[in-house]
Amino acid sequence: MRELDYSIKIKKSLCPGLDVVTYSMLKHSPTSLRSRLLHLLNVLTPTTGEPPPPLKTSLIIPFAKPNKTLDDEGRMEGIIEDIIGDKNQIYWFRRERSTMDCVGLLTSYAYRAFSSGKIVVAIFVDIKKAYHGVGLNILYNTCVVDAHIPYKLCNLVY
Repeated sequence: MRELDYSIKIKKSLCPGLDVVTYSMLKHSPTSLRSRLLHLLNVLTPTTGEPPPPLKTSLIIPFAKPNKTLDDEGRMEGIIEDIIGDKNQIYWFRRERSTMDCVGLLTSYAYRAFSSGKIVVAIFVDIKKAYHGVGLNILYNTCVVDAHIPYKLCNLVY
């Protein structure tokens, strides 16, 4: 029970999963409920050390930059480090917009798509060195019109 309580305690209540149960709800739940939850987790979690099949269905397709190959030294390590790392970066240099806003929005879109049986595709664009040289209106129109990315997602950029 201590491990469960500690795990709940250190989590920030940012975005609920498919069950729409937030960490703050779990933090304030009675011990009897958390005990039942722990029992369910122990019963449902496989003892093989492998994640359950629903967690193994993601397909990640990396795209190489022009004049680069995916075999270049260190190409994927930096991306993986950014995904896994706990970085407190500002999202798109906009006041009161953090990386977690973007992650929360992406997670929300993904959960809605999964719950309705749709396929989810996430595209990450690196414009770090081109930020000041990219016209945001051109990028926005390209995203909405040419790439058919939902305008709500593009509004985070524009």
